[in-house]
Amino acid sequence: MEKIVLQNKLGSITIGGAPPYILNSFDIGAPKSTMLTTKAPGQDGVTLEGNLLEQRTPAITLTIHANGVQDLYDRRRKLFAFLLPKTSGTMLYTNNAGTRVIPYVVDGEPTAKSRTGVGMQILVQLYCPDPYWLSTVETRADMAEWVGDFEFPLIIPEDTGVEMGHRMSTRIVNAYNPGDVPCGIRIEFTALATVTAPSLVNVNTQETMRVKKALSAGDQLIINTATGNKTVKMRHTGIETNALNYIDIESDFFQLAPGDNLLRYGADDGIDNLECSMYYTPRYMGA
Repeated sequence: MEKIVLQNKLGSITIGGAPPYILNSFDIGAPKSTMLTTKAPGQDGVTLEGNLLEQRTPAITLTIHANGVQDLYDRRRKLFAFLLPKTSGTMLYTNNAGTRVIPYVVDGEPTAKSRTGVGMQILVQLYCPDPYWLSTVETRADMAEWVGDFEFPLIIPEDTGVEMGHRMSTRIVNAYNPGDVPCGIRIEFTALATVTAPSLVNVNTQETMRVKKALSAGDQLIINTATGNKTVKMRHTGIETNALNYIDIESDFFQLAPGDNLLRYGADDGIDNLECSMYYTPRYMGA
């Protein structure tokens, strides 16, 4: 069964198989492709240099089912107020294959197409600048962390005591991307003591992200490689600052290719004092 949930700063509205908003049809607004070409004098045809996907333009046709004429217009007014032109939000689309999410902007005022008794058909048009659907779950991969060993029943030997936890020493992890296209990653380095120039290397491609900065105990370095949101931030004593100027000039804001991605973290000094976690959200062409 198909269901759409539109969310924005005002709350959420569900459009599906139950009143008051019944889903009639949903056009996912397949994005068009733009071919980038060059042409030399006297050349037959063109040389294809690349291609780009344009925005996605979904269209939702729904019917308002009400308990009376006054209720019908109250619900229409509520819907139109929720979907004011230029309002941004996220759309969750569910079908038999699962649920995907995509950011949207309302493209113009919803249109009342027809009315029958206490029902009214409405057309809602959306504009999605990024054409890719996203997983609803952010994936986390830990490369070095402390794991708790504390468990019950608890027995504490008098001569040796008890180990409360141990440090995982894995410095290579396979970040598997189940999506259809590359996706950005958010890298979080946490210093347990002094660390110099933390780095992350994509073993498959040899692309490297390195920050020429010394970290003290408790410092966090957060790197985001997502398209349109490339940032490097430093969190020190709870205060977050821009650290983009510390990026090594040879660094790459690399993304995770579909499938397996072997990643290795390191540092110029103090590697044993460094924890590294990564977060990423797979992207899909279809929903």
